[in-house]
Amino acid sequence: MCGRFSLNKTLGEVTKFLYDYFSIETNFIFSPKYNIAPSQLIIAIIYDGNKYRSGLINWGLETKLADKKKTIINARCETLLQRPLFTPLLLKKRCLVLADGFFEWQKPNQTPHYCFLKDRSLFTMAGLWNTYCQDNDNKTSSCAIITTVANQLMAPIHQRMPVILDEQNRKNWLNPKEQNGEKLISLLQPFPDQQMDYYPVSPLVNNPKNDFFDIIKPHNTKGVN
Repeated sequence: MCGRFSLNKTLGEVTKFLYDYFSIETNFIFSPKYNIAPSQLIIAIIYDGNKYRSGLINWGLETKLADKKKTIINARCETLLQRPLFTPLLLKKRCLVLADGFFEWQKPNQTPHYCFLKDRSLFTMAGLWNTYCQDNDNKTSSCAIITTVANQLMAPIHQRMPVILDEQNRKNWLNPKEQNGEKLISLLQPFPDQQMDYYPVSPLVNNPKNDFFDIIKPHNTKGVN
């Protein structure tokens, strides 16, 4: 699963990425984030067929199951066409989530690791989004990050990883004209392990209140089995 990630680039770097790849001119306030947790606001990108848009959205897809509110932070790519909740979103409510790293915890000691692209660049994770109407009629937009099986690099750390889409598949994923569920699922592959790296980090990441640079610094795990 993907339970934490980072977006520790400057506003200028984020703005340049969104403009260079999607011709999006941003108008939101942003500061670097080192430990993004569920329920927090994240940057999502959507496409309506005419223009790409970006904005802040809640991480955690809000829905009602058996008359109870439930928040879903991850969706397994293998079950998107099997679960009634996800299938309509797969066909019509796809998004990208902007990040530059994510965290996974290695058993048996739950040692946290920071995972990123070797060139330390920004990347986009595949997601599903929706608008949820609360009891007071207020509407909130929220999303879940899609996961797939881990690549060979990530497998020793965790069996799952977020779906990272390359430049070409970003556009294919967001294309609203694409309504073939099987074709969309085929885009959700493990990112090439040759382009990724990771290292252990401090248990400080376990507390979502901790959001500072030391969270993503390499941590000496000598003596930890």
